[in-house]
Amino acid sequence: SSLAQRLSVDCFRADMAFVVARLRTVLCVSLFAASAHAAAPAVATRSSKQGVPTTLLHSAAAQLLPGGQFYAPSSLGNFEGEAPWQAANTLETLASLAGAVGPAVQPALYGAVRQAFDDALAATHDGFFPSGLRDYDDFGWWALAVLRFARVPPPAPAASEGSGISGNVLIGGTTALNYVGIARTVFDMFVQRAWNESQCGGGVLSGPVAGPLLSGKATITNELFLALATALFEVTGEHQFLEWANKQWGWMSMGQGKAMRDASKGGMFSEGMDLDYEWERCVGRHTSTAWTYNQGVVLGALASLFRATGDESLLRSADEIARTVMQRLATPDGVLQE
Repeated sequence: SSLAQRLSVDCFRADMAFVVARLRTVLCVSLFAASAHAAAPAVATRSSKQGVPTTLLHSAAAQLLPGGQFYAPSSLGNFEGEAPWQAANTLETLASLAGAVGPAVQPALYGAVRQAFDDALAATHDGFFPSGLRDYDDFGWWALAVLRFARVPPPAPAASEGSGISGNVLIGGTTALNYVGIARTVFDMFVQRAWNESQCGGGVLSGPVAGPLLSGKATITNELFLALATALFEVTGEHQFLEWANKQWGWMSMGQGKAMRDASKGGMFSEGMDLDYEWERCVGRHTSTAWTYNQGVVLGALASLFRATGDESLLRSADEIARTVMQRLATPDGVLQE
């Protein structure tokens, strides 16, 4: 389509700023996946005939991969100018790119993304997590990133050499890194330290991870806990994760966690909630801005939970949120804005 052609041209530009580089990678992945879903026959392989050519998908991410302009592994993350939690989002985007294209189609791209994850491990001193992570949401972003890449099967030659998905654990390479184990560690941190029923009846506190927990519950932290629980269930099939996901969504949708949604903004999620000690009740932390990521993370979590349960009420909830966001936060051209 003409949209794909215009986007393909943009994907080649090497002088893009870092944020634009990441956004275009996201757009290329989304367009590729959407066009492949719409145009592909019942049985199909992803190729350059569907949507954005795979060579252009690789080019879109070139500046974010090893050797690229913005690739600079350090103890803070992999990318120049990014905070650690932002680096986790970039890694997850690259993992989604590798998964959308398919390692069989682009083994070189898979290898470059794998190297980015290995470099992230090598640059840290605490298993996988970079320095500078303070609160639980910081760790949640990294856990989702490693889980996303753990679900991308390696190219067949790499699998024959001992690298691949084995028992839902990615092994091989120089690190023998257990990505699922990393995500489990973060999940256990949430359950053992952050889950709190004495304040607002449930949900997780924000942090910090080290030191006394602060009062108040942030929306994004609770959404990431929900997303992590559903993702771990999809990867492992262990029902403890599904039970926690259902418990968390029950609190967010029917319990006191409902206070995180702002009725004045059509029920979109606000920044979080706090305990009003005078009135002994929880109140929403509603600000003038409804941030798009507070709406987007929960959509992914609800889609994952629906795949696990088949509960169509989850899709109805997700549809309601998405439609409200498009009505209130999108420009006439359909571009989201804060």
